[in-house]
Amino acid sequence: MQLPLFGKMDKKPARWLLALLATGVVAVPSAAFWMSRQSAPRQDNAMTTVESKTVTARISASGEVVPIRTVNLSPKAAGRISELLVDQGDRVTQGQIVARMDASDLEAERTQAIARVNEAQARWDQLRAGT
Repeated sequence: MQLPLFGKMDKKPARWLLALLATGVVAVPSAAFWMSRQSAPRQDNAMTTVESKTVTARISASGEVVPIRTVNLSPKAAGRISELLVDQGDRVTQGQIVARMDASDLEAERTQAIARVNEAQARWDQLRAGT
């Protein structure tokens, strides 16, 4: 029996028939594999432990930092600063202690004043008691 589509069949198959068969051999398994991957549920539910780590971010930029408002501080009495409690650029509030002055000079003056008062008291007591 002879099919009109293929014409006369001889012992050597036509080249296009071999190409069609080769394409089918490659295309059908790959299409089946692709379809099975699309319908299969993904196995993305792998578990891992979570740990906390410190992240350091460093940003470098060029420019100038300008404060919102600049305030000059001046103490009531001159002296040396023994402790500075804020840094330049820190935000401060009213009444916040910014620095502590060195009080050693004032303590020495206070001690001398107390000694003078005690000396005057002793002379007064002596004068009242008489010689």
